[in-house]
Amino acid sequence: MRRRRFGRDRSVSAIGLGCMSFGGFYGPTTEAETMRALARALELGVDFWDTANVYGEGLSETLEQLSSG
Repeated sequence: MRRRRFGRDRSVSAIGLGCMSFGGFYGPTTEAETMRALARALELGVDFWDTANVYGEGLSETLEQLSSG
């Protein structure tokens, strides 16, 4: 996976994962589905996740934090 520099001493995957659907914007989802998707993204080397606190009233960011430790 290609990486891009992010700030001075960090890098992220060149491909990002949009997390809007984790908050239910495109229909219902479950926490288990979200966690599987995030785990698979990490397996593939994708660690740049585009999320915002307005996705599911903070649900998207909460799930992202749970999955990253």
